[in-house]
Amino acid sequence: MAAEKTPIQAYLGEDFEQIPDTSDARVLVGNGYVVKLASPALTERERRVLELAIQGFPVRVPRLVEGGISWVIMKEIPHAVEEWSDADLEQALTELAALHEAFLGSEILEQPWLRDPLDRDLEMLLAEARTPSSILDSELQELVRDPSEIVEFLRAQPKTLLHGDPFPRNVLRARSNVDIDSVATSGSNSHLVWIDWCHASVGPPAGDLASWLDQTPWAVDRPIDRLTHINTYLSAWKNPPDRDAFLKSLDASRVLWFFAYDLPRLRDLADSKPEIVTKINEEALRAYEAFRRG
Repeated sequence: MAAEKTPIQAYLGEDFEQIPDTSDARVLVGNGYVVKLASPALTERERRVLELAIQGFPVRVPRLVEGGISWVIMKEIPHAVEEWSDADLEQALTELAALHEAFLGSEILEQPWLRDPLDRDLEMLLAEARTPSSILDSELQELVRDPSEIVEFLRAQPKTLLHGDPFPRNVLRARSNVDIDSVATSGSNSHLVWIDWCHASVGPPAGDLASWLDQTPWAVDRPIDRLTHINTYLSAWKNPPDRDAFLKSLDASRVLWFFAYDLPRLRDLADSKPEIVTKINEEALRAYEAFRRG
């Protein structure tokens, strides 16, 4: 008697593939479905956001099919792989602003499944960055030991639902013939579909834009005009945040994310690509100096 198939096997079928370069999870695709295998905490965030989207959401996300303790199954989104246009980038920024404005001060922000990088998750995020390192400027070395100056400022800013890792590789451009059942209904008929919600967080809106600005040039393999992206994002708000406070929050977020995400990886490049280490280190220091002037 043949063994009964698991839900994952039943959806994927026999002919499936694993998507490479997904550091936090295993992602399998087959038979029109996507399966993400990850830790329970990451899986719960993904599932909770996709469930939330079923009730109405300002951006499009994949349709949730089923979920378990350490896996979620979603409908596959047929998508474009060609170069990102400026119009696509502008649309993504507009949608990011819509997400942030929709959840500003929302009761959802109290949910324990959301990541909280400014409070309960802060020490964990900075643990590796605090390992002694010679690649940091002395001023940044002191700051990473005691980041309260920037953290307290960010804690005082209005909070919203953050995607947690927003950049072009986590935004699919659905093909025009995509099955409408593949995406959760939303207030948007956009061709963009936002994926990978396993780092969904609570924090100031500038936290997501800081990630977008620093990661997008690498994702699209060309420079971006940072000021244009900032202005596009802010102009998409119906009731824009105070610009000066937002820009200061943006600088503070860039420094904090540098410590949490970039610094641990830079140590591996110190010998092989010292010029990249120097450049990113200098950018973090400039952001900190701009924060202090703001």
